Amino acid sequence: MADFTAHIANLLMIGNKFEIDGTSYIELKLGERQIKIIQNPNIATIYKNLSSCHGRLVSTTKVIVTDVETDEIEDVRNMIFSLCCLLSFITCSQVVFHSQEYPKSSSSWAIVGKTSIYHNVLDIGNGEVVADFIQTVWDRFISIEKDRRLDMIFDYIHHALYPGSTVESKLVFTFVTLESLKYTFALSKGYPFIDGFFRKLNQKKNNLPTPINWLLKRIFKESKVGFNKLLLQMFKEEKITITKAEMKKIISLRNEIIHSGISQSNFNFNFKVFIETQNLIREYLIKLLGYSDFYKRV
Repeated sequence: MADFTAHIANLLMIGNKFEIDGTSYIELKLGERQIKIIQNPNIATIYKNLSSCHGRLVSTTKVIVTDVETDEIEDVRNMIFSLCCLLSFITCSQVVFHSQEYPKSSSSWAIVGKTSIYHNVLDIGNGEVVADFIQTVWDRFISIEKDRRLDMIFDYIHHALYPGSTVESKLVFTFVTLESLKYTFALSKGYPFIDGFFRKLNQKKNNLPTPINWLLKRIFKESKVGFNKLLLQMFKEEKITITKAEMKKIISLRNEIIHSGISQSNFNFNFKVFIETQNLIREYLIKLLGYSDFYKRV
C-alpha cells in the first residue's frame, strides 16, 4: 500500500489551506478515498496575471490519493480522469491528467489541452467554494457521468465559450450541447429511438402480441416526441422555468444554424441568444448535479 500521485494541467485554482512556501491545497473525501489537490507554489503568483496562462498548456497541480493497493491503481486512475472532467466544468478549461507516480507503476503521456481564464462556473480563487462543490456533487456526478456523457458536454461548453470564434461557431457548439443533453435525457427516460426520432409508445399497443404489435407500428407510426417537448420536460424536471418566448428564440435560431450553417439575424441578437442559452445549460447542469441553491440565471 502506498500513495498514488497524479499530475494534472490547466487548473488555475487557489486552495483553502496554505503552506509556508505559498503552496495551496484542498482536501476531499471522494467515495472511500482521501485525496489532496495541491497547487504548485507559483500558482498564487500566476493568479495575479492570469492572462499569461490563457490558451496555454500549463502544469499546475498534483493530486495525492492515500493508501492505494496495487490492484486498485486502475480504479484510482479512473477517479482522477473523472475528477479532471468535473474540474473542467468548474473552470471552463481543459483540465487534463498527464502523469502518475506509484511504486513500479510510474508513467507519463502526451496530452493536449488549453487553459481558459474566462467563464469559470465557480470563483476558482476561493478554494472553500470549489471544495464544497466537488464534495457536494461527487456521488451524483459519478452516477450520471457516463450515461449523460458529461465529458463531451463539458468539452462542448469549453469550445463554445472559448474566445476568438465566430458567434455562429459558438451557437453550433451550444445547440449541439442542447441536442446531446436532450438525447441522453430521453434515453434515460426510456423513450425508444426509432427511424431517427424519439417516440412515445402507446402502452396498450405495447401489450399486444409481438407480431400484431409490429404490424401496428408499421401502419400507425408511434407519435414523435419533438425537440421542444423533450427540452421542456428536461428543464421542468430540474425546476427550471423557460418562457415560450425564450424557447421560440432558441428553437428558431437553432433550426436556422443547424440546417443552413448561416444566420440572417444580426450579431447582437445572435450573441444574446448564445449567452442566454449557455446560462440555461449551466443552470441545468448545476441543478442536475445537485447544487441547485448555488446558481441563479440572469
